[in-house]
Amino acid sequence: MKEKNGFNNNSSVKTITHVKQTIFAFLILILISTCGYNVESDFISTPSPAADFNGAPLSGVQPLTVNFTDRSSGEITSYEWDFDNDGTVDSVTSGDVTYQYNDEGTYSVKLTVTGQYVSHEEVRTDYITVISVPQSISGLVLWLRADAITGLSNNDLVDVWSDSSGNGNDATQAGVNRPTYKTGEKNGKPVVRFDGSANYLDFTSLNMQPATVFAVVKYELPATNAPFLGNDTNNEFFGYYSNTIYYYMPTANMSVVNATPATFQIITGHAQPPGSNS
Repeated sequence: MKEKNGFNNNSSVKTITHVKQTIFAFLILILISTCGYNVESDFISTPSPAADFNGAPLSGVQPLTVNFTDRSSGEITSYEWDFDNDGTVDSVTSGDVTYQYNDEGTYSVKLTVTGQYVSHEEVRTDYITVISVPQSISGLVLWLRADAITGLSNNDLVDVWSDSSGNGNDATQAGVNRPTYKTGEKNGKPVVRFDGSANYLDFTSLNMQPATVFAVVKYELPATNAPFLGNDTNNEFFGYYSNTIYYYMPTANMSVVNATPATFQIITGHAQPPGSNS
Protein backbone atom coordinates (compact mmCIF):
# COMPACT_ATOMS: atom_id res chain seq x y z
CA MET A 1 0.00 0.00 0.00
CA LYS A 2 1.21 3.46 -0.71
CA GLU A 3 2.33 5.75 1.95
CA LYS A 4 0.66 9.10 2.50
CA ASN A 5 2.44 11.91 4.19
CA GLY A 6 5.24 9.58 5.14
CA PHE A 7 3.04 7.04 7.00
CA ASN A 8 2.28 3.47 6.13
CA ASN A 9 -1.48 2.90 6.35
CA ASN A 10 -1.17 -0.63 7.75
CA SER A 11 1.28 0.35 10.44
CA SER A 12 -0.91 3.27 11.45
CA VAL A 13 -3.85 0.93 11.98
CA LYS A 14 -1.80 -1.47 14.02
CA THR A 15 -0.43 1.27 16.20
CA ILE A 16 -3.86 2.72 16.93
CA THR A 17 -5.25 -0.72 17.70
CA HIS A 18 -2.41 -1.39 20.14
CA VAL A 19 -3.08 1.87 21.93
CA LYS A 20 -6.78 1.05 22.28
CA GLN A 21 -6.01 -2.39 23.71
CA THR A 22 -3.60 -0.87 26.20
CA ILE A 23 -6.14 1.67 27.41
CA PHE A 24 -8.85 -1.00 27.67
CA ALA A 25 -6.60 -3.30 29.65
CA PHE A 26 -5.67 -0.45 31.98
CA LEU A 27 -9.34 0.31 32.67
CA ILE A 28 -10.08 -3.35 33.42
CA LEU A 29 -7.16 -3.43 35.83
CA ILE A 30 -8.51 -0.39 37.69
CA LEU A 31 -12.04 -1.82 37.88
CA ILE A 32 -10.90 -5.20 39.12
CA SER A 33 -8.62 -3.65 41.73
CA THR A 34 -11.37 -1.30 42.97
CA CYS A 35 -14.03 -4.01 43.16
CA GLY A 36 -11.69 -6.33 44.98
CA TYR A 37 -11.08 -3.71 47.65
CA ASN A 38 -14.80 -3.08 48.17
CA VAL A 39 -15.69 -6.74 48.43
CA GLU A 40 -12.97 -7.30 50.97
CA SER A 41 -13.98 -4.35 53.18
CA ASP A 42 -17.77 -4.83 53.01
CA PHE A 43 -17.88 -8.50 53.98
CA ILE A 44 -15.72 -8.70 57.07
CA SER A 45 -17.14 -11.58 59.14
CA THR A 46 -19.04 -10.52 62.34
CA PRO A 47 -21.19 -12.71 64.66
CA SER A 48 -24.88 -12.41 63.80
CA PRO A 49 -27.15 -11.26 66.67
CA ALA A 50 -29.26 -13.94 68.37
CA ALA A 51 -31.96 -12.92 70.88
CA ASP A 52 -32.39 -15.00 74.03
CA PHE A 53 -33.62 -14.30 77.56
CA ASN A 54 -35.02 -15.77 80.78
CA GLY A 55 -37.58 -14.33 83.20
CA ALA A 56 -38.28 -14.87 86.90
CA PRO A 57 -40.71 -15.26 88.51
CA LEU A 58 -42.95 -16.52 85.69
CA SER A 59 -46.19 -16.35 87.68
CA GLY A 60 -47.66 -14.60 90.70
CA VAL A 61 -50.31 -12.24 91.94
CA GLN A 62 -50.70 -8.71 90.67
CA PRO A 63 -48.77 -6.49 90.61
CA LEU A 64 -46.07 -8.93 89.51
CA THR A 65 -42.49 -7.72 89.05
CA VAL A 66 -40.49 -9.90 86.65
CA ASN A 67 -36.72 -9.74 86.23
CA PHE A 68 -35.59 -10.52 82.68
CA THR A 69 -32.04 -11.78 82.19
CA ASP A 70 -30.53 -11.09 78.77
CA ARG A 71 -28.80 -14.12 77.23
CA SER A 72 -28.43 -12.76 73.71
CA SER A 73 -25.24 -13.27 71.73
CA GLY A 74 -23.45 -11.83 68.71
CA GLU A 75 -22.74 -8.24 67.74
CA ILE A 76 -25.75 -6.24 69.00
CA THR A 77 -26.29 -2.53 68.50
CA SER A 78 -29.86 -2.18 69.85
CA TYR A 79 -32.54 -3.93 71.94
CA GLU A 80 -36.33 -3.80 71.75
CA TRP A 81 -38.36 -5.40 74.56
CA ASP A 82 -42.09 -6.00 74.05
CA PHE A 83 -43.27 -7.39 77.38
CA ASP A 84 -46.80 -8.26 76.24
CA ASN A 85 -46.07 -8.86 72.52
CA ASP A 86 -48.64 -6.30 71.43
CA GLY A 87 -46.41 -4.71 68.81
CA THR A 88 -45.43 -1.76 70.98
CA VAL A 89 -41.84 -1.50 72.19
CA ASP A 90 -41.89 -1.16 75.99
CA SER A 91 -38.15 -0.77 76.59
CA VAL A 92 -34.95 -0.28 74.60
CA THR A 93 -32.71 -1.05 77.56
CA SER A 94 -29.75 -3.24 76.73
CA GLY A 95 -29.00 -6.22 78.93
CA ASP A 96 -31.09 -7.20 81.96
CA VAL A 97 -34.39 -5.39 82.59
CA THR A 98 -37.27 -5.41 85.09
CA TYR A 99 -40.95 -5.01 84.25
CA GLN A 100 -44.08 -4.84 86.41
CA TYR A 101 -47.33 -6.46 85.26
CA ASN A 102 -50.28 -4.73 86.90
CA ASP A 103 -53.19 -6.56 85.28
CA GLU A 104 -54.34 -10.15 85.46
CA GLY A 105 -53.64 -12.26 82.38
CA THR A 106 -51.20 -14.41 80.44
CA TYR A 107 -48.50 -12.57 78.52
CA SER A 108 -46.16 -13.44 75.68
CA VAL A 109 -42.79 -11.66 75.63
CA LYS A 110 -40.69 -10.68 72.61
CA LEU A 111 -37.10 -9.50 72.46
CA THR A 112 -35.64 -8.14 69.22
CA VAL A 113 -31.90 -7.53 68.88
CA THR A 114 -30.30 -5.75 65.94
CA GLY A 115 -26.74 -5.94 64.67
CA GLN A 116 -24.93 -4.08 61.92
CA TYR A 117 -26.86 -5.74 59.10
CA VAL A 118 -29.59 -8.02 60.46
CA SER A 119 -32.08 -8.39 63.33
CA HIS A 120 -33.26 -11.43 65.27
CA GLU A 121 -36.24 -11.87 67.58
CA GLU A 122 -37.19 -14.37 70.26
CA VAL A 123 -40.83 -14.78 71.33
CA ARG A 124 -41.85 -16.71 74.45
CA THR A 125 -45.54 -17.52 74.05
CA ASP A 126 -47.76 -17.41 77.17
CA TYR A 127 -44.62 -16.89 79.21
CA ILE A 128 -45.90 -14.80 82.15
CA THR A 129 -49.05 -15.53 84.17
CA VAL A 130 -50.48 -12.84 86.45
CA ILE A 131 -53.19 -13.80 88.93
CA SER A 132 -55.62 -11.29 90.36
CA VAL A 133 -55.94 -10.84 94.10
CA PRO A 134 -59.56 -11.04 95.30
CA GLN A 135 -60.58 -7.89 97.08
CA SER A 136 -63.08 -9.71 99.27
CA ILE A 137 -63.76 -13.30 100.37
CA SER A 138 -67.00 -14.19 102.06
CA GLY A 139 -66.96 -15.81 105.47
CA LEU A 140 -63.59 -14.46 106.64
CA VAL A 141 -63.14 -13.25 110.20
CA LEU A 142 -59.66 -11.76 109.75
CA TRP A 143 -57.57 -11.12 106.64
CA LEU A 144 -54.19 -9.44 107.06
CA ARG A 145 -52.45 -8.67 103.76
CA ALA A 146 -49.03 -7.05 103.72
CA ASP A 147 -49.63 -5.85 100.14
CA ALA A 148 -52.74 -3.98 101.32
CA ILE A 149 -50.75 -1.75 103.69
CA THR A 150 -50.58 1.84 102.45
CA GLY A 151 -48.69 4.94 103.50
CA LEU A 152 -45.53 3.13 104.63
CA SER A 153 -42.06 2.99 103.13
CA ASN A 154 -39.40 0.34 103.47
CA ASN A 155 -38.26 -0.16 107.10
CA ASP A 156 -41.12 1.91 108.55
CA LEU A 157 -42.65 0.60 111.78
CA VAL A 158 -46.19 -0.78 111.58
CA ASP A 159 -48.75 0.89 113.86
CA VAL A 160 -51.84 -0.58 112.21
CA TRP A 161 -52.25 -3.62 110.01
CA SER A 162 -55.75 -3.19 108.64
CA ASP A 163 -58.15 -6.11 108.39
CA SER A 164 -59.11 -6.71 104.74
CA SER A 165 -62.04 -8.97 105.66
CA GLY A 166 -64.26 -5.96 106.31
CA ASN A 167 -64.85 -6.91 109.96
CA GLY A 168 -62.61 -4.22 111.42
CA ASN A 169 -60.31 -6.63 113.28
CA ASP A 170 -57.26 -4.45 112.73
CA ALA A 171 -53.95 -5.47 114.33
CA THR A 172 -52.36 -2.53 116.16
CA GLN A 173 -49.34 -1.60 118.25
CA ALA A 174 -48.54 1.82 119.67
CA GLY A 175 -45.49 0.89 121.74
CA VAL A 176 -41.86 0.22 121.01
CA ASN A 177 -42.44 -3.39 119.96
CA ARG A 178 -43.86 -2.61 116.55
CA PRO A 179 -42.86 -4.86 113.62
CA THR A 180 -41.21 -3.53 110.46
CA TYR A 181 -42.69 -3.07 107.00
CA LYS A 182 -40.40 -4.39 104.23
CA THR A 183 -40.98 -3.72 100.54
CA GLY A 184 -40.15 -6.16 97.74
CA GLU A 185 -39.00 -8.79 100.19
CA LYS A 186 -40.52 -11.96 98.71
CA ASN A 187 -41.06 -12.26 94.96
CA GLY A 188 -41.41 -8.51 94.77
CA LYS A 189 -44.08 -8.42 97.47
CA PRO A 190 -43.99 -6.59 100.81
CA VAL A 191 -43.96 -8.33 104.18
CA VAL A 192 -44.42 -7.45 107.83
CA ARG A 193 -41.29 -8.55 109.67
CA PHE A 194 -41.38 -9.53 113.33
CA ASP A 195 -38.05 -9.83 115.14
CA GLY A 196 -38.95 -13.20 116.69
CA SER A 197 -38.57 -11.81 120.18
CA ALA A 198 -40.39 -8.64 121.20
CA ASN A 199 -42.32 -7.49 118.11
CA TYR A 200 -46.06 -7.90 118.53
CA LEU A 201 -49.40 -6.74 117.12
CA ASP A 202 -52.64 -6.90 119.06
CA PHE A 203 -56.13 -7.51 117.65
CA THR A 204 -59.64 -7.64 119.10
CA SER A 205 -60.68 -11.12 120.22
CA LEU A 206 -61.74 -13.12 117.19
CA ASN A 207 -63.60 -15.81 119.15
CA MET A 208 -63.17 -18.25 116.24
CA GLN A 209 -64.98 -21.42 117.29
CA PRO A 210 -64.56 -23.46 115.20
CA ALA A 211 -61.99 -21.86 112.94
CA THR A 212 -59.62 -22.63 110.10
CA VAL A 213 -56.49 -20.50 109.93
CA PHE A 214 -54.27 -20.16 106.86
CA ALA A 215 -51.00 -18.27 106.98
CA VAL A 216 -48.01 -17.88 104.69
CA VAL A 217 -44.93 -17.30 106.79
CA LYS A 218 -41.17 -17.43 106.42
CA TYR A 219 -39.15 -17.69 109.59
CA GLU A 220 -35.43 -17.61 110.23
CA LEU A 221 -33.40 -18.95 113.10
CA PRO A 222 -32.60 -18.08 115.76
CA ALA A 223 -35.94 -16.91 117.14
CA THR A 224 -37.39 -16.80 120.62
CA ASN A 225 -40.49 -18.81 121.52
CA ALA A 226 -43.04 -16.02 121.69
CA PRO A 227 -46.41 -14.84 120.36
CA PHE A 228 -46.28 -12.17 117.67
CA LEU A 229 -49.94 -11.52 116.82
CA GLY A 230 -52.94 -11.89 119.09
CA ASN A 231 -55.11 -10.79 122.00
CA ASP A 232 -53.51 -10.69 125.44
CA THR A 233 -56.78 -10.54 127.39
CA ASN A 234 -58.26 -13.72 125.94
CA ASN A 235 -54.89 -15.47 125.53
CA GLU A 236 -55.58 -15.92 121.82
CA PHE A 237 -52.65 -15.48 119.47
CA PHE A 238 -50.36 -16.60 116.69
CA GLY A 239 -46.92 -17.54 117.94
CA TYR A 240 -43.60 -19.18 117.30
CA TYR A 241 -42.64 -22.24 119.28
CA SER A 242 -40.05 -24.95 118.64
CA ASN A 243 -39.55 -24.09 114.95
CA THR A 244 -43.30 -23.97 114.34
CA ILE A 245 -45.74 -21.16 113.67
CA TYR A 246 -49.01 -21.86 115.47
CA TYR A 247 -52.40 -20.39 116.35
CA TYR A 248 -53.42 -20.77 119.97
CA MET A 249 -56.82 -20.43 121.59
CA PRO A 250 -58.16 -21.98 124.79
CA THR A 251 -59.74 -25.41 124.10
CA ALA A 252 -58.27 -25.36 120.58
CA ASN A 253 -57.24 -28.57 118.89
CA MET A 254 -54.50 -27.71 116.41
CA SER A 255 -53.56 -29.24 113.08
CA VAL A 256 -50.27 -27.84 111.80
CA VAL A 257 -48.56 -28.39 108.48
CA ASN A 258 -44.91 -27.82 109.36
CA ALA A 259 -41.82 -27.13 107.27
CA THR A 260 -38.12 -26.68 107.81
CA PRO A 261 -36.75 -23.30 108.99
CA ALA A 262 -36.21 -20.50 106.46
CA THR A 263 -38.96 -21.80 104.16
CA PHE A 264 -42.56 -20.88 103.60
CA GLN A 265 -45.27 -22.61 105.64
CA ILE A 266 -48.95 -23.14 105.27
CA ILE A 267 -50.49 -23.49 108.72
CA THR A 268 -53.97 -24.88 109.27
CA GLY A 269 -55.53 -24.59 112.71
CA HIS A 270 -58.91 -25.94 113.79
CA ALA A 271 -60.38 -24.51 117.00
CA GLN A 272 -63.14 -26.44 118.73
CA PRO A 273 -65.77 -24.84 120.99
CA PRO A 274 -65.70 -25.68 124.70
CA GLY A 275 -67.19 -29.09 125.52
CA SER A 276 -66.71 -30.47 122.02
CA ASN A 277 -65.53 -34.07 121.82
CA SER A 278 -64.66 -34.04 118.12
